[in-house]
Amino acid sequence: MTNHKAKETIKTIWERYARTLKLLDKALDELDKKPKEVIIEVEKPLPPTLEEIANTNETLRKQLDDLIEWRLRAKMYKAENEKLEKENEKLKEIPLIDKNVENQVLDKDYWGRLKIIPTVRAKPSKKIIAQDEYVKNLTKKRSDNKIK
Repeated sequence: MTNHKAKETIKTIWERYARTLKLLDKALDELDKKPKEVIIEVEKPLPPTLEEIANTNETLRKQLDDLIEWRLRAKMYKAENEKLEKENEKLKEIPLIDKNVENQVLDKDYWGRLKIIPTVRAKPSKKIIAQDEYVKNLTKKRSDNKIK
């Protein structure tokens, strides 16, 4: 019985294959009858450039000139800013002078590094002495210990 089923499936497959081949043969015949298409390349003129359009209209010409001028200015400012940034980086490498030090002598050591010799100026005390005594008295009374 399995042998019979296998023969039937093979037979149906061959029938379908034959029908597919017939359809493909008909499609090829129709393509042969159809007129052949010829591709002709046509060169289209390029659209006019912005310069050509601007030459025809005076207001557009002025606007285009202004844009070109602004573009050049932007390039100049950008180059100038880059130059200033490089100078700022060089300035950052120089050590800052401390405001609390009066006499700073900048000198170079054996290896060429800057040597700073500070002389520190004395600052007046910002503590209020009466407050410190008051706090000491408070701690004495609460802890009953003598603070030396």
